[in-house]
Amino acid sequence: MKTIPVPGFCGPTNTAISTVIDSQRTINLYPEVEQKDAKTPNALVGRPGLGPTLITLGSSPVRQLWSGDNRLFAVSGTHAYEIGSAGVVITDFGAMAASTGVGPAKMIANGTQLLVFDRSAGAPSGQIFSMDAGPPGVAGTTARRAAIAMEYLDGFYVALDVGNLMYVSNFLDGTVWPALNVVQLTGGADAKGQLAVLNSQLWVFGQKTTEVWYNAGNPLFPFARVPGATLNLGCLAFDTVVTFQDSIIWLGTDTNGIAHVYQTQGIGAKIVSNPAIENAIGGITTANPSGNAGNMAYSHAYSYTENGHTFYVLQLSNSSFTPQSSYVYDLITGMWHERTYAAAWPVCYTNVGGVAFNVTGPGLIGDGFSGKVMYQGQGYTSDAGTSIVYTRIFPHIADRNHFIKYPSLELDCDIGTAQPVLSYSNDGGKTYPYTLAALAGSGETSNGSFPRFIWRQLGRSRDRVFKLVITNAANLIRLVNAYIGVSPGTEA
Repeated sequence: MKTIPVPGFCGPTNTAISTVIDSQRTINLYPEVEQKDAKTPNALVGRPGLGPTLITLGSSPVRQLWSGDNRLFAVSGTHAYEIGSAGVVITDFGAMAASTGVGPAKMIANGTQLLVFDRSAGAPSGQIFSMDAGPPGVAGTTARRAAIAMEYLDGFYVALDVGNLMYVSNFLDGTVWPALNVVQLTGGADAKGQLAVLNSQLWVFGQKTTEVWYNAGNPLFPFARVPGATLNLGCLAFDTVVTFQDSIIWLGTDTNGIAHVYQTQGIGAKIVSNPAIENAIGGITTANPSGNAGNMAYSHAYSYTENGHTFYVLQLSNSSFTPQSSYVYDLITGMWHERTYAAAWPVCYTNVGGVAFNVTGPGLIGDGFSGKVMYQGQGYTSDAGTSIVYTRIFPHIADRNHFIKYPSLELDCDIGTAQPVLSYSNDGGKTYPYTLAALAGSGETSNGSFPRFIWRQLGRSRDRVFKLVITNAANLIRLVNAYIGVSPGTEA
């Protein structure tokens, strides 16, 4: 009998249009590429868990978090808040005018003012709050600006309005918007719907085209379009546009209306989604055949960095703020994986600097199910006490449809006391009727803390797909590799 590493065991989600072609799924695990001298070139690491709740801001979903100078702000429902490190509200800025309290929000500060852009249905607008509001409960100066999207660049707040009009505020003052500080966007005839800033350039996203602007120092309206910088790429869901590190990523469309996930590359963009992700996106859009913009209107995204990985978390939905599925792109490895949640569902993230907020976790998430602001980090083994279900569906094991026998399969892992369960499919990954509980061998250490998990007598097939599931709330999950015993069958 020959024992070999399972080819591609530590791989990404890559489910093809038919599972007979490729049925790989990586759920609540992400691939990590190791150094060349490591035991294995790749591993699978469990996603971060959810820790304690810092604060509960009522029952409405937390729509955005923002932090700076060791201060934390949140939008939950129709209200904006400043939150202290002890988990108390320092300032409740009150209900935002005309807000419905639904969907993603955006917060941008200029040092003394905090802009809260509220993309609520029917009345999108930006509202300015003073960051020096005085005693708790005193909101300070407020002003509203109707807009479709808002951003900040070089001391100016920027507002995108209906009719593809773009306005700028007074310098360092988002409460004053001179009537003459306006231009008409003409780079494309499509409706524009989102703004983002990258490397001191303003990206303007429309349904079919994207323009890039810069600060030209012009009187009245300081910005000008970069010559020739109009991309024939649109945005399918405006709230999926995320700027982080040195790029912008968004869910967009090409000139044929085909959905892709794009990442900026200079004054241009490259596709980072693969057929598996685009097939998943298509499953969402076809669920509501009212047109692409309407289908994906509720989809949104956020990003975060932890343990050397930078993740773009794409929350696909066509009917509500609550995601139907989450697909995550790792900028470091270029691989995708999936995430699921039960107790809470993160829809926004921030990393608060300073010891005060970081004593129990590296980052904070806003829950899309409730008003909870919770800690998130690799050190948490559960979702606030609820077990996490980790799943890896292997690549196909096949040899020209000849029979292969499987005397054994061994899992090399670091999972503590968690118990893996193996199932397998002989019909190309369509069904998994054969399930086997883990057979834990003796520990390799004196206290048995590094057990071997081996399954024996796994039969034969012409096409075999294994599925590994670990459901656990008490252990960190790290998968190193899987080794399979194989031998040819007696007939082709």
